[in-house]
Amino acid sequence: MSLYTYGNGLTGSKGEEGTRLYHFNHLGNTTAITAMDGAVQETFTYGTYGELTSGDPQATPFLYNGQFGIMTDDNGLYYMRARYYNVEVKRFVNRDTLRGDIGNGQSLNRYSYVEGNPVMNVDPSGHTAITVNDTLFMNTDADSMVMAGTEMSISDFAKEPGNAALKRPSLLKKNKGVLYKYDKRWRPALEGGGVDAYDGGCRDKKYGKYKKQSGPGARFNTPDEAAEDFARIFNKHSIEQGREFGTFIYERKAYVGSRFGIKRYHFHYSYVYPNRGGKGHVTPPTNWFGKKKVVAYAHTHGKHMEGYEELHEKYSGKDYSLAKKNGKPSYLATPMGKLKKYDPRTGKEEELLDDLPYDPSHPWKKK
Repeated sequence: MSLYTYGNGLTGSKGEEGTRLYHFNHLGNTTAITAMDGAVQETFTYGTYGELTSGDPQATPFLYNGQFGIMTDDNGLYYMRARYYNVEVKRFVNRDTLRGDIGNGQSLNRYSYVEGNPVMNVDPSGHTAITVNDTLFMNTDADSMVMAGTEMSISDFAKEPGNAALKRPSLLKKNKGVLYKYDKRWRPALEGGGVDAYDGGCRDKKYGKYKKQSGPGARFNTPDEAAEDFARIFNKHSIEQGREFGTFIYERKAYVGSRFGIKRYHFHYSYVYPNRGGKGHVTPPTNWFGKKKVVAYAHTHGKHMEGYEELHEKYSGKDYSLAKKNGKPSYLATPMGKLKKYDPRTGKEEELLDDLPYDPSHPWKKK
């Protein structure tokens, strides 16, 4: 029996063979396994659609897309959570439970794998193709931050116009792929650079509450507030890059002390750093091992597409299907700068805001 270690995806294993480290290519395919001393124990190569062309298939169950937890069954099928993928026919064995998006013709074939582009896309959920260049995992280097796919050192960030007075944050806390910062001075946003600064905050120890923060990992009183923050930060980047962004909102519990022997907690809500998808599709980040209590999902629709303006202001059929499957409320930020909420439990759909960053080229905004 082997025990597998996960960090930003699969990192290694420990078993009868000792401790082994996994190495991957840009698609998350396992290309080599080494010992702790760096000695190479196994190497693997793959065909375009995931065919194992060299290497021992019995060496590990985590081969094709192994970094993302995809396992190879004894029958050669790849288990991609929602469905099985058959590399021989280059199709999924069963039909996707989610319908495609009319704005993305490749998604309408519910048996196709990664919309026919296995060179750049992966599908670790079995539902939606994700472009690998869209940073599935966030770089958490202590002197840098990654926001909307753009990496910039803090020192370079401080040199940008409007940020000259910015000093290095007093504390950077790395936790599960998200950079939290607690310095109130780091407030200005870098316009046009693809990076938004968090609006820092600090904990009020007396009440266990948190002063205002912004960005992934910040604390909010309600899921609606968390969704609004996500939309205000990422709808702009979604429109500029012409792709969808998706995240999930989760509940957090902070112990604030006890009184008369009764423990007291403060509940608040946060969202994780979002995944970036393509035009008309995005897969929310993976809730590894179900550690977070997910209460809602949120995504953007990117910039408007000529002839599809009305469709992009509404939930798509796939959006409705996914919300019903998850059984959680779904938030949508549209190209017109609106934030909408759909609750599949009640069937209620409502518009919460209409002042988000919007697509300046949208024809309806020009009227």
